[in-house]
Amino acid sequence: MISDSRVGVDWALALEGIASEVHLINHGSDFKAVYEHDIDKLEASSVHVHRETRAVELKGEGNTLSGVNLDTGGRLEVEELLVYQGLKIEKSLYEQWGLKTDKGRISVGHDLSTNIEGIFAAGDAAIYPHKTMLIASGFSEAMTAVNSAKRTIDPKAKSQVYSTVIYKHY
Repeated sequence: MISDSRVGVDWALALEGIASEVHLINHGSDFKAVYEHDIDKLEASSVHVHRETRAVELKGEGNTLSGVNLDTGGRLEVEELLVYQGLKIEKSLYEQWGLKTDKGRISVGHDLSTNIEGIFAAGDAAIYPHKTMLIASGFSEAMTAVNSAKRTIDPKAKSQVYSTVIYKHY
């Protein structure tokens, strides 16, 4: 497993009891965004941690992986490889595109419209008052944005009235 993030540490610890061996390769000396108690668990585990190391070459034949060569000169015999490179947060281009932003996210209205007509935003890119930052919220926002875009393209289009249940009166 190659990682420098909390997700990679979590997976290494979760796989420890399942895999015959777990190797965690980290290019730096420290892990990013990892809780101290998770580092303590990692150090007490049987996970082989390779710090200040990079995978430089994958070995195998066809679609079968058999090894990973390391920049330290070592080689790991492996059957599976998971890669978690973490996240690099950089300043967005939204403002350069003319979109109104708030704390690096695109400001949207109740229909997920932006300040530029015909452009809608949803998910992590969008922000509005009292937003709940959950994946589930992003799914709902995406549906709202698509329906709003459809009404922009075809003003005669009906608004979405219901999701999965049709109520009938008998």
